[in-house]
Formats: sequence, structure tokens, C-alpha cells
Amino acid sequence: MTTKKYTNPATIALHAGWRKDETTNSVTVPIHMTSSYQFDDTDHAANLFALSELGNIYSRIMNPTNAVFEERVAELEGGVAALGLASGQAASAYAIQNLCSHGDNFVASSHLYGGTYNQFKNPFSDMGIEVRFVDPSDPQNFLDATDDKTRAYYGEVLPNPSFQVFPLQDDQEDDGEEVEEEVQLYKVKIDGEEAEVTLEEALSGYQRERTFHKRMNEVSQKSKAIEAESAETKRLRDQYAEGLQQLEQAL
Repeated sequence: MTTKKYTNPATIALHAGWRKDETTNSVTVPIHMTSSYQFDDTDHAANLFALSELGNIYSRIMNPTNAVFEERVAELEGGVAALGLASGQAASAYAIQNLCSHGDNFVASSHLYGGTYNQFKNPFSDMGIEVRFVDPSDPQNFLDATDDKTRAYYGEVLPNPSFQVFPLQDDQEDDGEEVEEEVQLYKVKIDGEEAEVTLEEALSGYQRERTFHKRMNEVSQKSKAIEAESAETKRLRDQYAEGLQQLEQAL
């Protein structure tokens, strides 16, 4: 586990939650194929089960490999924490059951994966949790279906099989304020002088340099081919001249 905070999404996806193994320096997250963990002593076990100390108890509850995945997802999404589950149906069930109990309701987009739609409409109703499906194209539909027993709103950004994108809106746009995008600059040397450029500019310059060197290499190869051809032509010319000379001598 690492406590260092990264800001680049690509770096977060690769290194959040795990940087290296302290013994081998391996950067690949190990797969912990274990169900149980060794307790240092009875006090250690008691503290873990009392949640007064963080640590691994049993793989049904937590696993070091899953923990890295969960921390990376939380970092990427800007969340406090994340929970990895075996399926999407388990994730949707956990999400709603942690917010709703018997007698509560939640409002869901009608554009959902079929399995999720069935889960909400049937098993949840057997638990006394009501789902209210609405057309997600208008956010007002969610408000109209809300009452004092509503505990959550549910939507899928890209539902299967309709693929009708859920109409998420950026709150910053609603404020009417222009938000300046943070641009990361990189230091490079151009003609021997240090300069700051964006990643796009750096990649563009790198691509131009690669193209230049590629063309120069092509020119060099052609020049070598011409030189080789010229050498062969000279050799044949000399051979021809030598043959003529020998013929003249013979005559």
C-alpha cells in the first residue's frame, strides 16, 4: 500500500494503492490466494474484530489484492472509499440495501440493464423496498417521484442494451461560471534552451522529430543505394574498359 497521492489518472490507475513490494521491488500487484490471515496474538485478533485496528481478518471481508483495486477506483472517482464485488448485480444490491430498508423507496432510471431492472422490481419489492422507474431524459421526473421515504436515485451512465447515455450534468456548468482547466506543463529543451510545454505540444514535437529522423534515414538509405549503384556501375565500366584493352592487344 502507498500513501502517496497521484494526480494524473494514468498514474493513479497504475500505482495508487501499491507502488512496489518492499522485499523484491516488484511493481506488479500480487494475487493473494488466501482465505485466512495469521494473527500476531489474541490481542491482535481482538483488536481486528473490534475494528479498533485495521488489518486483514478473512478474505470474505477483505483481501490485499482487492484492497489495491478498491483504493485505485476510489482515487480515480474522487471518492472516500470503494468496495470491489464479484458482479454488477451484487454492486447494485449492496448500493440500495445500504440506503433503503423495509418501507423505503428509491427512484431509478427506466433505462437499465435487464437484470438490474428485474432485481429492483421483484426481489426488492419482496423485501418491502419500492422502486419507482422514471424516464431519465428529464431530471424533473426524479423530483416528481420523490417523497419523504425516498432514499436514493439510481441510473446507469451507459445502460445495456439501449445505450442511451444518462443525462449527467456538470454542476460547475450550472453555476454559469467558466472553469479554467488545469494544464500540466513539462520542461523540455528546445535548441539547447529550457522551455515549458503541454503534453500535447511535447508529443507533437516528439512526433515531428521522429518524422524528421525517419525521412533523414530514408534519404540516407537512398544515398547509400545510389552510392552502391554508382560503385557497381564504375566496376562494370572498368571491367568493360579492361576487356576492350585485352581485345586490342590480342588483335
